[in-house]
Amino acid sequence: MTTNVFVITHKKVLIPEIQERPEYIVLQCGSNTDPDLGYLRANTKDNIGDLNWFYCELTGYYWAWKNITCDLIGIVHYHRFLYYDQLLLTQKIIEELLNDYDFIVPRKSGHGKSFYHTWLQYQTETDALDKLGSIIQVKYPAFYASYLTCLHTNNGKWARNIMITRKDVFNQYCSFLFSILEDLRPLLIFHSHPTNWRRPTMLGGYLGELLLNVWITTQGCTTFSVELKSYGWRNFDMK
Repeated sequence: MTTNVFVITHKKVLIPEIQERPEYIVLQCGSNTDPDLGYLRANTKDNIGDLNWFYCELTGYYWAWKNITCDLIGIVHYHRFLYYDQLLLTQKIIEELLNDYDFIVPRKSGHGKSFYHTWLQYQTETDALDKLGSIIQVKYPAFYASYLTCLHTNNGKWARNIMITRKDVFNQYCSFLFSILEDLRPLLIFHSHPTNWRRPTMLGGYLGELLLNVWITTQGCTTFSVELKSYGWRNFDMK
């Protein structure tokens, strides 16, 4: 059984643990004009690298969906990894967990604040959520009730587009995800936000977090939650 956990990055990755684990594959995502860091790049083969400004880490999702054949697949970030019993998830642990569950996900975060509340705090494109809902209602009506629930619940969410699952499930989810976001993107007007420390154009990446919750909820997928350990991106700045 083959397991590929893609470490999405736009800079050098310095976690020794993953260098010792062949199931972890560093995948450079970002602008097509970014310097080559010597990693596998998501702007090769079938790719949407020129849309990284909108999709953020989801450019890695797309690349893995279209170009990789494996049994189990996961997405983590260069400074965020999944741990179980204080240990970085290994192929053996992943295989054992996915024998019993559909997804391995980080523990839910953001308790006390809905996705809708957080979106209004950081984004100016407030009508994007209405447009997203309209697309779901037309293309995937069975998912619309879960969309409203996941949008407004304050009981936390699976965040950061981080997860591990079977490749066939991943393929089904990506088909759902990108069919929606590709319909949404032409409908949006992008604005700058002087008080927003995030780049406001990464809307697809943010909305992907919501759509993962919608997919898992509607499909009734079983999940196993583990610790999400963040190393802090400032530790990885290479001078």
